Amino acid sequence: MRKTEPIKRKHIDENEIDKELMVVYTPKELSNYLDACHKHGNKKIEMYFRLLAYTGSRKSELLALVWEDIDFKTNKLTISKTLAEVEVSPDSKKTKVASQSAKTNTGKRIISLDKATISMLKEWENYQVESFKIMGIAHFEKKQLVFPNKKNDFCRPGQPNDWNTMICEKFNIAKKITLHEFRKTHVSLCAMADMDLEDIMHRVGHKDSKMTRQVYNFFYPEREERSAEKFAQFIEQEKNIF
Repeated sequence: MRKTEPIKRKHIDENEIDKELMVVYTPKELSNYLDACHKHGNKKIEMYFRLLAYTGSRKSELLALVWEDIDFKTNKLTISKTLAEVEVSPDSKKTKVASQSAKTNTGKRIISLDKATISMLKEWENYQVESFKIMGIAHFEKKQLVFPNKKNDFCRPGQPNDWNTMICEKFNIAKKITLHEFRKTHVSLCAMADMDLEDIMHRVGHKDSKMTRQVYNFFYPEREERSAEKFAQFIEQEKNIF
């Protein structure tokens, strides 16, 4: 890979987004998917996809989480790390999964969680502690991984892809989206919920607004008309005050 030349990114015209195929889940489709995760009965998988859908985080950012990254008092989630396949040594072809700091300042972020997700996380933490006691596995408390593998180590970065395939096949979910499209789903639903573009960019850790804006514009085309109406309403309400 050291001898491989970097691929030059193709410039994407934001105005051409309506000509592209944008695949995301609608609110109903997302709800059905998360219901399927619940019915599957694996609490780790259910919790993982809940966080994926409700935070817009990258798949490996969630796999790198430890419990001290979650503040149950303030309902905040700190994203500061990610997982990656790294070489064991320069002379070896062997690799291992390791936790790395986020590469950019925007990648390091603190985002809010809703009360239902916080409640599910607390239940998952308690379940994890009790399960580890039964299996005789050491629990590292605040340094404990939120989503470890069976050996209480890092999951493979591709593991969530396998979970996604399993859920879709088991419950006959015809519309299967990728893990990256879960991020786009989060952006699209935030846009539908009338959230500001800057707030959405912060949640998903985007420094460049191009990708966020593409999804935002695609699913929220009427925002300019709404802005015009809001401005007109403001003038009518305030014209006799100042």
